[in-house]
Amino acid sequence: MKSKSLPIFHFLKQSVGHVIIDVRAPIEFKKGHIANAINVPLFEDIERAEIGTLYKQQGKDIAVTRGLEIVSPKLVPFVNQVKKLSSSKKIFVYCFRGGMRSNSFAWLMNTSGLDATILEGGYKNYRNHVLNYFEREKKLVVLGGMTGSGKTDLLKNIKHDNFQIIDLEALANHKGSAFGSINEEKQNPQQVFENNLFYALNLLDEDKHILVEDESQSIGFNKIPRGFWLQMKKAPIIKLEVPFEW
Repeated sequence: MKSKSLPIFHFLKQSVGHVIIDVRAPIEFKKGHIANAINVPLFEDIERAEIGTLYKQQGKDIAVTRGLEIVSPKLVPFVNQVKKLSSSKKIFVYCFRGGMRSNSFAWLMNTSGLDATILEGGYKNYRNHVLNYFEREKKLVVLGGMTGSGKTDLLKNIKHDNFQIIDLEALANHKGSAFGSINEEKQNPQQVFENNLFYALNLLDEDKHILVEDESQSIGFNKIPRGFWLQMKKAPIIKLEVPFEW
């Protein structure tokens, strides 16, 4: 029996405050995932590679049988793990395309007394939604000024005064200047950076102005999504000037 599913907009809206589970392999999860999702992989990386090879060389039936052999011993641990994660018993599940992996996992959870919903189209659909979102017009205002003039500190102070800000450098784990990655955590893969930016923007009111620091399109190894960056280039600029000695 196929599990209930939701299109991307309703999936994201209804999953707020609940556990989101990514059942893809760890290598897929590390490359990019829905913000705040938890990885409970149906197959580990080496298992996924084995099944993929069987699918190509010997066909779907052989691959599915091997998949069942691998997953069977994990069923009870999966249920116990998810029950510990979700106090509400309501969970939201996705795989890459919203196919066999997420449907199988959701069926197991529903059979075990949990309430699981899957994402239609899976992570692939989510990524298309994210990239399209960056093309939507936003009320951006750009804060410019020389390196060392205190733009980042000003952004943080403004945030404390309940103004809407997006700290691109914090999202990229990079100072975005001559100081680069000094005292910063390792930068995330590009998709993780984009997904986190999407999540941060969705917490804000689109009808109000959003202040961002002036950046080139590249912040270290991360790149500001083209649609968002082009809007930054057209946005009004506030230039912060301080004496050079300061």
